[in-house]
Amino acid sequence: MSNTFKYFYQGKKTDFIVFVSSEEAVKNYVKNNETINLPEMTKVVEVFHVYTNDDGRGNEGELGEASNAQIAFEFDGNKNEEQAIDAILRNGRYAGEERNFKYKERFQK
Repeated sequence: MSNTFKYFYQGKKTDFIVFVSSEEAVKNYVKNNETINLPEMTKVVEVFHVYTNDDGRGNEGELGEASNAQIAFEFDGNKNEEQAIDAILRNGRYAGEERNFKYKERFQK
């Protein structure tokens, strides 16, 4: 991945990160889409997964894919991954460029 940027959402118990093409792309997505628009979302999101670190807090460290349980807890049990990504784009914040993306696979789904 080149020029990949983090978008950070601070949750009640677990913080989440999605990787996006640019801060401007996120702003345009939110401005132009009142509801989830999957084709447009795929133009904004670089890696179509929600991530968290080992501690579940902050946007630094080794990242792994968030489990369905983590996503459900933070979003009141009614969000699938696409809905969670949309919520993170709408309610999160830009957290800078990611130069050393380290992914640790998780099997908690």
